[in-house]
Amino acid sequence: MMARKIIVNQTLVTTLLQTKVERIADECGVSAVFVECRLRKDRRWLNEFEIHGEAGKVDGFFVRIKDLEVH
Repeated sequence: MMARKIIVNQTLVTTLLQTKVERIADECGVSAVFVECRLRKDRRWLNEFEIHGEAGKVDGFFVRIKDLEVH
């Protein structure tokens, strides 16, 4: 019996640049699709992405993104 991989889709909304998010997604083995960019009330840009990949890899991607956002 073959083991099945669980594929998930999650939304990411972040102030990080599109190029940085795409680079981290590539390093983590997931895909990041840019959806839209909008301006917040405090004049900061928010980028929205759809993240697609295996459950464990997507979790690892979000850990790396949150670590960058905190620092």
